Amino acid sequence: MKRILLILGLGVLSLAALSAAPAGNLTDEQRAQLEQQMKAAVATLNLTDAQKEPFVAISQKYGPQMLEIRDSDQGRFQKARQLQKLMKARNAEMEELLNEEQFATYEELQKQMRERLKEQQSQR
Repeated sequence: MKRILLILGLGVLSLAALSAAPAGNLTDEQRAQLEQQMKAAVATLNLTDAQKEPFVAISQKYGPQMLEIRDSDQGRFQKARQLQKLMKARNAEMEELLNEEQFATYEELQKQMRERLKEQQSQR
C-alpha cells in the first residue's frame, strides 16, 4: 500500500509537469503515463465527477510554472523557495477542492514524495 501511495505521489507531482507540456510534445509513452497517473490519482483520492475536472485544471495550472522554475538559471535555494511558494498555493487550491479525508491522503502522498526525493538526493 505504501509503495502504491509513493508511486501515486510521484505521479501527482510529475502529472503537473507532464500535463503542462503541449500535447504534441509528449511521446505516446508519456501520454499513456499521464493518463494512467491521472486515473490512479482520481481513484486513490476517490474524486467525485465534480472534482475531477478542477483537479486536472489545478494540476495543469501549476505545471508550467514548476517547469519554468526548474529550468531557470537561479540558484538551488531560490528555486526551492519559489517551488515551496508555488506548492503552497497549489495545496491551498487543492484543500478547497478536496474533502478532509481526500486532502489528508493528498498530503500523505506529497510527504512520501518528498522523502523519496530526499533519499534520491542523498544517494548522489
